[in-house]
Amino acid sequence: MGEIAAATQGSGVGNPAVAVGPGWLLDPRFDRHFIFTSAAIAILSGVLVAARPVLFVPVLMLDLWLIVGLLPAVFAAVAVIGATAGIWLLATIYLYWQWFHYTRQSYGIAQAYRRAGGGIGGIDEACFHAHVS
Repeated sequence: MGEIAAATQGSGVGNPAVAVGPGWLLDPRFDRHFIFTSAAIAILSGVLVAARPVLFVPVLMLDLWLIVGLLPAVFAAVAVIGATAGIWLLATIYLYWQWFHYTRQSYGIAQAYRRAGGGIGGIDEACFHAHVS
């Protein structure tokens, strides 16, 4: 816990005294970059694979490099599943996992912005949690 606090101490993340204004995680420039760059990479990846399905595996590998510690195990599992069950199972697992990950990550980001903005409050907050939980 102390490592997290030390890592975010100078960044302004989670520190209301450093925040620029309500609703920003750090500042407008960071927030715009955080949202739009991530969205652009995801959309570009999807368009690339839709246009050239042969690029599915390279795009998948570029996505998996983020899991550096698990990369050898993930690579071995992908190779075994691909060789035995086929590419259709890999695509199914990948798309399901991305859906789950994206939904949970979006919820966490929404919560960070909600807290940074001072919360929703009242009946709106109950509706928000009923909708996204």
